Amino acid sequence: MFKELINKISKDTFLVLSLNTVNYLSSFVLAILVSRYLGLESFGEYSLIFAFVLLLGIVCDFGLSTLLIRKIGENKFNAGDKIRDFNLIKLSLSIIVMAVLIPSIYIFSGNMLSAAFITGAVLILPRSLMSTYEASMRSFDNQKLPVIIKSGNSFLQLTVSYFLLKEGLGLKVIMLCILLLDILTLIILRAVNKTIIDKYISDKEVFVKQNTESGTKGKFILILRESSVFFLNNFLMLSIKGLNVILLGYLSTAASVGIYSAGSKFINGAGLLSGALFNSFYPVVSNLKNNLTARAELTKKFMFFSFITGLIITIPVFILSDYLIGLTFKTPESAIVLKILSFTIIPVLVYTVTQSYLFSVYDEKFLSVILITAWSINIILSIILIRFYDYTGCAIALTITEIFLMLTQSYKFNYDIRKRGLKKITIIK
Repeated sequence: MFKELINKISKDTFLVLSLNTVNYLSSFVLAILVSRYLGLESFGEYSLIFAFVLLLGIVCDFGLSTLLIRKIGENKFNAGDKIRDFNLIKLSLSIIVMAVLIPSIYIFSGNMLSAAFITGAVLILPRSLMSTYEASMRSFDNQKLPVIIKSGNSFLQLTVSYFLLKEGLGLKVIMLCILLLDILTLIILRAVNKTIIDKYISDKEVFVKQNTESGTKGKFILILRESSVFFLNNFLMLSIKGLNVILLGYLSTAASVGIYSAGSKFINGAGLLSGALFNSFYPVVSNLKNNLTARAELTKKFMFFSFITGLIITIPVFILSDYLIGLTFKTPESAIVLKILSFTIIPVLVYTVTQSYLFSVYDEKFLSVILITAWSINIILSIILIRFYDYTGCAIALTITEIFLMLTQSYKFNYDIRKRGLKKITIIK
């Protein structure tokens, strides 16, 4: 059984990674095209927009996608009702966030506000709802379909944007193109997810449905209270990179954001692997109920695999950084950013595994403390180092923060297995 779990996680991770590569390559090439056709400053604005979309998208999701996986796992027959309730909450949060964001940007940093920025801000809404349907499909052990659909969306965005850029159109039109195709993707994801749920229900002989009352204020508050821990951890974890870009844009220039983003684009590719690993590892380790030994052993093995994989990726990225930047973005200043950020690959892969384990044993409070600390360290270091070293300082601050997260979470995991007497683990294969 244990060997089968490793094979399943490895297979699902490889599958999602392969499909996500298409998604990533499309967005990567689009970033290069924006940089080449519209210039470094427009590319900086483009990167800044998506930093805000990432940051505020986490707020609108509010940990609900992660909670949905747990809730559907408890009772798949209620999936449709849970999705409806969760999306109503997300819709409300998205409208509030957009209503607050645009006036705030106008008041505090009017030079950042543009038609492209406003169009990009609206992306928060469809992307927040899309994540609900993706989480639902993963709960039904369907890792492939949401990635295929999103990859198709990214490829269409790249293709249409290329022709728009060739015609001499600007960033505003590119953002509108991305928004419209995101809305189309949302519609497709909703239809496919409904088909999966209907098929699951029809295949079961017994249909037991728990409480399915219509959404009420009290019920929504309970959902938000339960998801708040996931939100806090997701926000603190995922917002660190986006926050760095926003701080750099505020403290420096759009050109500096462009230089930094060009280097970080390659490192974001490693995020494909960590994302695929989390989406495959977390559902499996969460389903090992009342089996702490298996959870711990599985986590130990994948921490080791993640470290080795990260090392294999880091070495060539560091050595070939000048060549990679010269081949793509042609901004030599970005090479030093890529060299520094290459040291974040190992930490990100390792703490993806430990974070999944801590979620599975309901140790979100410890994660919250560690992430609040890391978030604070990152902000302080970023403000200081950006002032002195500009985009290079931004890269150094992020690298220190990622290493801190890996070390603290690894220590917590090892402390837990010693405390629970799981240091020497024997699994019957």
